[in-house]
Amino acid sequence: MYLGEMLSEHLDFSLTAKVVVQRAGRAVGLLIARCKNAGGLPFDVFTKLYNTCVVPVITYGVSIWGTKSFSCINSIFHRAMRFFLGTSKYTPNAAVYGEMSSY
Repeated sequence: MYLGEMLSEHLDFSLTAKVVVQRAGRAVGLLIARCKNAGGLPFDVFTKLYNTCVVPVITYGVSIWGTKSFSCINSIFHRAMRFFLGTSKYTPNAAVYGEMSSY
């Protein structure tokens, strides 16, 4: 581990992505708890909190990962969107993206 990043000898960042997902999952859980305590939040407040609490956790050190996309990172974003919309985890991603783009 170097500066919070998990490095391997083959520069495979899948382990790093899993650690980041754990950290970001805790941040999303905190955001969800705060939203529930407040009795719901408007979309602009929810996105502002997501961008200030969760995105920095995900993007720290992302510039050294290369161009590979990790599906586990996308699952954090999907979890936050599904909570805001109040849908189940089985709702198709296309439907969730379509609904969120209308805001």
